[in-house]
Order: sequence, then structure tokens, then C-alpha cells
Amino acid sequence: MVIWQVEALGKAILADREGEANRLGDLAVYHPLADAVRIDYDGLWARIAESLKAYGSERKWSSDKVKYAWDHGVSGLFPHLQLRQRKVVSAFLM
Repeated sequence: MVIWQVEALGKAILADREGEANRLGDLAVYHPLADAVRIDYDGLWARIAESLKAYGSERKWSSDKVKYAWDHGVSGLFPHLQLRQRKVVSAFLM
């Protein structure tokens, strides 16, 4: 993987994380928050694959290729970015 492909992947992932709150807010209108978090995470790799072209990638990416790249080295280049399903804690438990 060429360095500019890695950079595009990092930018796409960062942009996806930045849009998380808005997506969760939109989903929470129709779903309980725990379901909204799961639904949002289920679409993670496909959203990133679709947005890579906007961040400078000339390759065609599938969600499987994005996940593979992230799991096999790219994540080590972006330690400040965490891609995992969020846990919802009930306010009653706090």
C-alpha cells in the first residue's frame, strides 16, 4: 500500500469518527441508543470505503479491503483513532 493510500485511509476514518455524533443522533430518533450504536458500527467499513475517493485514493476499495488494511497494520499508524463499537451505559447504572 502506497503512503498516500494510507493517508487517504486515515483521513477517511477520521472524517467518519467526526460524523459519528450526528449519525447516532439521527439513528436514535428511530431506534434505542444501543441499537443505533450497533447500526452505525455495522456500516463503518462500507462508509469508509465509499469516502476514500474523496480523500485522494484512486483505488476502488471494498469494505473488506478497508477492514483488512486497518486490521493488518494501518491502525498502528493512527493510534489516536479507535474503530470499535461503542458501549452504551445506562444512566441508571451510573
